[in-house]
Amino acid sequence: KRLYILDEIYERGLTNDDLAKALKPMIGKEIIRADSSEPKSIMELQQRGISAVPAIKGKDSVTFGIQWLQQQEIIIDVHCQNTKNEFSSYKWEENKHGEQIAKPVDRNNHIIDSIRYGNELEMNYWREHKEKSEVKLDYGGYDRNEREDEGTSWQSA
Repeated sequence: KRLYILDEIYERGLTNDDLAKALKPMIGKEIIRADSSEPKSIMELQQRGISAVPAIKGKDSVTFGIQWLQQQEIIIDVHCQNTKNEFSSYKWEENKHGEQIAKPVDRNNHIIDSIRYGNELEMNYWREHKEKSEVKLDYGGYDRNEREDEGTSWQSA
C-alpha cells in the first residue's frame, strides 16, 4: 500500500476553534479520527462542523500502528516539513545494551499519531487477516531504512 501525505497542520497552541477553521477546507465532510483521550476536543470540533470520531486504542495499538506504517510506502509532499522531521527522527526504545526493542519512543509523534488514527480501519482489517493466517511477524530491533526486502523505507516526494 502507498500512503501520500499531501498537507499538514502543525502549530503549537492551536485552539480547537482555529483547528476546525483550518480543517474545513482540507476535509470537507470527511470523517476524521481524533485522539480518544481528548473527548472534550472531539466534542468541540463536532460543534464546529467537523465530523470527528474517537480513535480506537487498545493494548499495543501504538506499536502495532507503527509496525503497520512501516509496511507501507509513505510519500511525503515537499511542503510537509514537520511530517518529514517526525518520520526522520522517529525512534524505538533501547534496552540497557543499546539494542532497539519493539517499543516506540512516545515523543515528537503528533503527526505520526494522526496518520495512525486516520488509517485505523485499514490497520484493523490487516490485523484481522494477519491473525487469521497465523503469520508471526517479528518487527523488533530493526531500522526502518534497512528493510530492503520489504521496500518500506519512508521517503519524501
